[in-house]
Amino acid sequence: MAVDGTSSTGSATQALSSNYTMFLKLLTTQLQNQDPLSPTDSTTFTQQLVAYSQVEQQIKTNDNLSTLITNTQGIANSGATLLNYLGKSVEVDGDTFSLQNSVANMTYQLASAASNVKLEIMDSTGATVATFTGPSGAGVQKISWDGKDSSNTQYSDGTYKLKITATDSSGKSIAVNSQTAIGTVTGVERGSSGTLLDMGKQQVKESDVLNIYSSASGKV
Repeated sequence: MAVDGTSSTGSATQALSSNYTMFLKLLTTQLQNQDPLSPTDSTTFTQQLVAYSQVEQQIKTNDNLSTLITNTQGIANSGATLLNYLGKSVEVDGDTFSLQNSVANMTYQLASAASNVKLEIMDSTGATVATFTGPSGAGVQKISWDGKDSSNTQYSDGTYKLKITATDSSGKSIAVNSQTAIGTVTGVERGSSGTLLDMGKQQVKESDVLNIYSSASGKV
């Protein structure tokens, strides 16, 4: 059962404020109408002022408590949202991707059908580590890489780039309209520039996420 602490604190603050206002009116009226020849006893008046101060402090305490509850709830909700990313796959725009557990998934979109599509996988130094022929149809194409080259050499998990060269039958270049990478979220953190998601050794901004999937294969 959920308890709405903010609502309860607000009601209490309203009640205290009402009592505080009434107390102030009574104290003012008392001072205005006291007998000049027989003023209110100083001890009694001091006690009334102490009570007045205590009510004022209680109202401030309730206001601060209400703010604290609101902020705490906001942080808790934000944390829960971030944790929802863990284990999910996200799709981000760009030619950089992460090889995770010897699996990488990417997409690209050709402006028109091609006769030849050359795919080059490059490491962090810019060196080409693998070259393949990719799907040549127009529209979005999805590809996967197992971290191996044509000689069956296995490359380690890490961050790589995909370079695409598409040409038609006459050798004329065909535009690649978009490229995306799909990776499993292994960590989340909140930085000064916003929320960051770890996809293996690749780190991306939450704001750059295009799609979220329930599995590493990129299928909902």
